[in-house]
Amino acid sequence: MNWNDITLEKYLQLESIEKDTLDVLDKNSAIISVVFDKEYTAELPLTEYQTLTQKLRFLSQPIPTNELKKQYGDLVLDKNLANVTLAQYIDFKNFTLHNDIAGCLSVFLIPQGKKYLEGYDVEEVKHYVNQMPITDVLAIQNFFLQYLKRYTVLSLIYLHHKTKKSQRRAKLRGLLKRLTRMKLKHTR
Repeated sequence: MNWNDITLEKYLQLESIEKDTLDVLDKNSAIISVVFDKEYTAELPLTEYQTLTQKLRFLSQPIPTNELKKQYGDLVLDKNLANVTLAQYIDFKNFTLHNDIAGCLSVFLIPQGKKYLEGYDVEEVKHYVNQMPITDVLAIQNFFLQYLKRYTVLSLIYLHHKTKKSQRRAKLRGLLKRLTRMKLKHTR
């Protein structure tokens, strides 16, 4: 058992358990229930419970990220974000507002040969994303975060240059006004 065996869906459940105020025994039982798909952990023999608890050690390690792929099953990830449509951007923003990771990724993972929202069920894509290993989900998420970071830096540089240009124009207009006033005084 390792992080590659933990799906996005299980990861979100584990995250919820971690935030809960359960005591250690109840928390471990809940984690075992999620990770190993055991419904009735209270009925486990103590030796099996201890063995399963030992197998959870990987949860204390950082989550590695897999290498970003172009394709995940039948879903294709277009890494050229210049191809993103307005509909994708709007849906991405809405999913982000609701903290819906599967929804966010479903915007960019499109069935092969399809266009966004044309001829496929988004809920099926979201279901697939929820079943993806968290290591793949993080690889895709990191790609978009890096892109967002680069986009933000470029936007800031652009705004900085635009501000400087605007300041130079304002200064020039001020100089022209003073020169015009000076000319008017001399012509009188």
